[in-house]
Amino acid sequence: MKKKIAILAFAATTVLTSTIMVNKSETVKAASSKVSFFDIRGHWAEQAINGAIQKGYVDGYPDDSFKPEGQVTRAEFIKMVDNALNVSVGIAGAGDAWYIPYINAAVTSGFLQWSDVTSGDWNTPMTRKDLARVAVRSTTGDKNTDDQKWMYLATKAGLITGMDDTGTLGEDKTTTRSQSVTIIERILSIKNGQTLSFDKHAVSRAEVAWHGTNIFTMWPRYFPDSFMDRFDMSKAKWDSSDGIYHEQLVEFVIVDMEDASDPFRNEVDGMTFDFQKNDANGKPLKTETLPAPTKSYVTFSKVKQSLTSEYPKGMYATEGGSAVLSGLGIGPSVNQKEWKTKYSTQENKDTILFTKNQNAQNTVNLNIKRGNNPYDPTYLVAGKTYYWTTGMVHPKGDMFSDTLSFLVFMPAAYYSTISGTNKGVTFATAKPNYNVVNP
Repeated sequence: MKKKIAILAFAATTVLTSTIMVNKSETVKAASSKVSFFDIRGHWAEQAINGAIQKGYVDGYPDDSFKPEGQVTRAEFIKMVDNALNVSVGIAGAGDAWYIPYINAAVTSGFLQWSDVTSGDWNTPMTRKDLARVAVRSTTGDKNTDDQKWMYLATKAGLITGMDDTGTLGEDKTTTRSQSVTIIERILSIKNGQTLSFDKHAVSRAEVAWHGTNIFTMWPRYFPDSFMDRFDMSKAKWDSSDGIYHEQLVEFVIVDMEDASDPFRNEVDGMTFDFQKNDANGKPLKTETLPAPTKSYVTFSKVKQSLTSEYPKGMYATEGGSAVLSGLGIGPSVNQKEWKTKYSTQENKDTILFTKNQNAQNTVNLNIKRGNNPYDPTYLVAGKTYYWTTGMVHPKGDMFSDTLSFLVFMPAAYYSTISGTNKGVTFATAKPNYNVVNP
């Protein structure tokens, strides 16, 4: 429907107000700086809404409401961005919907592509993932072609934050008027040269959703962004020599145990780890099984297991493989002897100095709770998919420095040993930057 504009002159104040038809049932009143909307007072986005009103790219309704929680369509959001960025917009042709000139202008400007709409139409409510695409393109001009990466780029830039304390992304959730205005205000801030703060939990979630890990969000000290192109989880796989059994790492995730709101905290609940004690000569004294200290990181690997034919008879059901760290300065893969002779006795339930593996029986028990029971003869059936989770605990701090960091995928020990092909696969390398502090 074409836009209808009516101009009213008020002699006393000489204030111009326009009514804009945005759909078949509602008209909205463009706000001057003197209009106050009763339903935004005390709203979390009140400041952003007032900023948008002052700039003139968003309107209110005739009843002096703003309807901050009202949904926004794709067309309405694109119109707001066009206006906020002062994009030149043409005139609708005969028979065109009112929004066509705005869509054309956005496409010409480069922050929208016709291919963005794969379902619904321009009157479909805008989703948070739709928002991420437009927001990133309009600020950075990023030519990203990986649809799973948009939310990561948007959260890392501070354009989008999580929906709760744990950084829930809600990519398919529809967008409200208040959220739309907030995002546009952030777009304008970045284009004016500002650097925005970001929601670490949202970035962490978005990175995992994108490529299966949050290692560049949580450990930039060991894995700087400049090495992101050397991370390839598709390499972290193993196929048995008999062609029956297959593994693929799908997640390697870091959890900050000091952070009660860490988005992946539930994944490591109940994990315990082996703390070995040694004497001054490195001889083992005892091993304690303890939960992760509060001041530590826990990493977990999630490995997809599948069979292409019946599991070999006479073999035990195999546990899954895992990803392991090498050369991070948080051992014990390096300087293991020094750890045994000098530091192992200093570790306890509150203190960890070197990396520890999850207790083997605890690993099995927690996987059984998740429905993966290697003691069950019906476990590992051809045509089904299983996920095996394994953890490690790491100190917050470096016992020594290394020139390179590695992530290595190690296949299931039992099956790979039987098949005679148990070599690990390196799928990520980086040069640590010890000038950077992990968040």
